[in-house]
Amino acid sequence: MSFIYLATPHNHEDPQIRDLRFKKAQLAAATVFSYQIPCYSPIAHWHPIAIDHDLPHGWSYWQQQDEALLKSCHSMWVILIEGWETSKGIKGEVLFCRAHSKPVEYIDPMDLAKYCRNYNKSKLVI
Repeated sequence: MSFIYLATPHNHEDPQIRDLRFKKAQLAAATVFSYQIPCYSPIAHWHPIAIDHDLPHGWSYWQQQDEALLKSCHSMWVILIEGWETSKGIKGEVLFCRAHSKPVEYIDPMDLAKYCRNYNKSKLVI
């Protein structure tokens, strides 16, 4: 089985906005996994580690890590949380996916549970 890479915006000059985006990324990951769809959210995973260990927030720092995981994913779901349209990280991840023939889906967070219910998990079989 493979997994879905969940892309959400993160970086912002205001730490409260970064924290809010982290919480929304957690909710998205919990929603997807509650439907037993294997997924990975770099924001849900790395935000607390970055905070606790004073790691940088920008795409240039995280690009190599994210691309290593994107190579292994089945597809990427961009969760349309406020800030996604201007996110350098999401733009870079989308370009990477397109260059590597990985499907990219754009999903409104309000429709995520419905999308998961209708998602055919057999797509994840390698």
